[in-house]
Amino acid sequence: MDVEVKKFRGAGVLKTALLLLALLLGLLVFGAGTVRAEEGAVVYGLYDGSVVYACDETGQKTEHVTEIDKYKVTNLFVAEGVTKIEDSAFKYCGELKEITMSDTVTEIGDHTFSYSGLANIIWPKNLTKIKISFDAFSICHDLKEVALPDADIEIDGNAFYDSGLTSITFPENPENSIILSSDA
Repeated sequence: MDVEVKKFRGAGVLKTALLLLALLLGLLVFGAGTVRAEEGAVVYGLYDGSVVYACDETGQKTEHVTEIDKYKVTNLFVAEGVTKIEDSAFKYCGELKEITMSDTVTEIGDHTFSYSGLANIIWPKNLTKIKISFDAFSICHDLKEVALPDADIEIDGNAFYDSGLTSITFPENPENSIILSSDA
């Protein structure tokens, strides 16, 4: 009987050790609470005003609502209801290539996308006004063309400073106003 008890105790320690090893390997492979992507993969994120969540290619949160590392996101959607993209929210996000704005966004904060890899901005058709703040898209070297939305627009100084812009298309609607600060 003494031998049977020792075998049982040894098996419990072994099972516990194996479970801990599996848990540690899982954290290393899948990360602790974040989603990781293959190198070069498209990663969709949904910005809700303070956090970026995993989402699908249409901007809908995925089955398991998981916060993700904003520095890994390549395609970003702004959630309905968000009125401002906060100052420096995506500064230094080099993987970020495209953002799809919601029609509730009225302000893009200071330095919001500075030094990012942003190359494309998709504006909603129902947007009525937008303020693009100081240095919002500065040093976005991949941003070559911007077609501003058909809305009332206010652009602060250096909003596109040292970006890769070669072309800006202004809205055609003569009823909308465009306000540029003196150093925009």
